[in-house]
Amino acid sequence: MKMLKKILVATILGMFLVSLFTLSISAFDYKKTLKNNTDECSGCDTDLTKNEGECILLDGKYPVMSNRPPMEDKYFQIKEYDPNPEPTASLDDLPSQFSWKDYGGDWTTPARDQGNCGSCYIFGAIGAFEGAINIASGYPTTDIDLSEQYCLSCVNDGNGGCGGGWGNTIVEAIYSTEPGQNGNGINGCPIESCMSYQADDSIPCNDKCDDWDYFTDPPQSDNKLWQIDTWGWTNAFSSNNPSDWDTIKTWLLEHGPMDVDIYASNSWSSFFSNNHDPNDVY
Repeated sequence: MKMLKKILVATILGMFLVSLFTLSISAFDYKKTLKNNTDECSGCDTDLTKNEGECILLDGKYPVMSNRPPMEDKYFQIKEYDPNPEPTASLDDLPSQFSWKDYGGDWTTPARDQGNCGSCYIFGAIGAFEGAINIASGYPTTDIDLSEQYCLSCVNDGNGGCGGGWGNTIVEAIYSTEPGQNGNGINGCPIESCMSYQADDSIPCNDKCDDWDYFTDPPQSDNKLWQIDTWGWTNAFSSNNPSDWDTIKTWLLEHGPMDVDIYASNSWSSFFSNNHDPNDVY
């Protein structure tokens, strides 16, 4: 038995940049089995029609970011930022195909509905966090359901609530013990039942359950709060560089889940409006 020391989460910044987070979680005894996260997230396209006072709705149904904030310089200065990502395994060891959804079990957690709120960046980060917990526990069915509403209401520094944001800033806010916008000051995110998702960034942080910060070290199944030991991120990848793809593949194999944010350009929205076959890939 051993503990998993590095869990990986990723976010694409804009159309061509990718940001990856490494999460390390104090968890159960670990049996060497792993996971991938397939949550998707949309960016903002100013050419899309915007409903006044609300987020953009793609095809009148799917909310995407309406006010994606600029990435602040401070995130490129913290020690968790890696400007020169390198492969973590031999490229010769890469399999021809691989899925953490089918590797002795499904290590992902279910896709969830973000409702009429451009909070996809939160759902992606939380989905990868949940997968990291599965990996650290050693069981694909652990499936702790974490609270996206907590991130929307309590740890949303540097983001635009339902208007959009960046996944790495959510991970940083979860990890940070500094006083935050609405009560963050402890490393961790509570479970869904402690603060149920309402797709509303005006919900006050103090609406969470009274024992929201209950946790043990190592964690037990009844913990309300789940914490991160370490994390890291980078945006030093290009969408058209195969060597970068290979680096990301090694990280996926070595560490686990990747959370991907896709900028909702016109080509993106057109693709999903016109392609409905599950084998179609953007």
